[in-house]
Amino acid sequence: MSADLAALIVREIEDSIAAKQKLMLDRSLVAQHLSAEFVSRFNLDRAPLASLVLATTSSAISAIGNDYGYGYGYDQVCSRELEAVARPGDVFIPITTSGNSPNALKAIKVATHLELRTVCLRREWVQ
Repeated sequence: MSADLAALIVREIEDSIAAKQKLMLDRSLVAQHLSAEFVSRFNLDRAPLASLVLATTSSAISAIGNDYGYGYGYDQVCSRELEAVARPGDVFIPITTSGNSPNALKAIKVATHLELRTVCLRREWVQ
């Protein structure tokens, strides 16, 4: 990632936080830890920042996955939660190692429709 791109991402997150918007991350242990650091204090004592991680409860995963077609609804877990809590200007950070996760791709489409600031983190495979 270039320094210019990293700076742009940081500005997008800063602008969202300054406007009292939410930061939402896609499911994963990395996302959960990062979100906890935004709510906690990280390097300095400050007010907590609004941050949450989508698709982390087994109840939400099961209910959404089952309600939207057995075997086919799991690609809607994050997008349904985004529709429930996201507002224009919030930041959504999906994390996908392949870049091809149906769940992440559907959530990115919904995030675009909801006018969220979206930064996708994915693993870059180098051979």
